[in-house]
Amino acid sequence: MRESSDCSTCNGTANKELGELMNLRNIINYVKAQRLGWFGHENRMPETSIVRKIYKWKPSTSRPVGMPKSRWEDDVRNDLRKMKPIKWTEQVQNRLKWNFIVEKAKILSELKKKKRNGTAQRRTRRLLKIINNFKISC
Repeated sequence: MRESSDCSTCNGTANKELGELMNLRNIINYVKAQRLGWFGHENRMPETSIVRKIYKWKPSTSRPVGMPKSRWEDDVRNDLRKMKPIKWTEQVQNRLKWNFIVEKAKILSELKKKKRNGTAQRRTRRLLKIINNFKISC
């Protein structure tokens, strides 16, 4: 990113700021928006469609013991939960309204962030203390 903006030296400009200056898209939001777009497309398909049948298919075997794996639909529903659209089950049937939700997902900052649990935050604080103590002693 720094090469394309002619900013080869580190002059305190963060990558986020450079991205805003260059009008770059956030790739995570873009991928999630594409996924929401496909989810809407799939939900508008007729029940007789092969894609729809595969999407609704439930395997006859069970998963192995342990933590259940995240499914594609779970990720889409989590993104929708973060966006909080009103009556998304009805809006998905209207292509124009759904496209508005997909475009909104491309710029929504909540989709980018992952919540950190308390343990990771404590670990980060502890490491920062160690680093600061090391700098002071040197």
